[in-house]
Amino acid sequence: LNLPIDLVGVATKRDHTGLALSSRNAYLSEAEQAVAPKLFATLSALADDIKGGADIAAALANGKRRLLDAGFHKVD
Repeated sequence: LNLPIDLVGVATKRDHTGLALSSRNAYLSEAEQAVAPKLFATLSALADDIKGGADIAAALANGKRRLLDAGFHKVD
């Protein structure tokens, strides 16, 4: 569409728990706020595992299990 738009990527600001500083996170319950930082930690570890040569299917299955064990109700 030739729109005069520049996209600028920036790092996500996070609090001491690893939870993203986002207005949407204000809607999380106290229990959800306790579990939510585990998503970023698990995804980061998963990315490191895959970059390190881990089998992708096994790494994804392990990541899903870790999220469910951490308290997530379902993982898509």
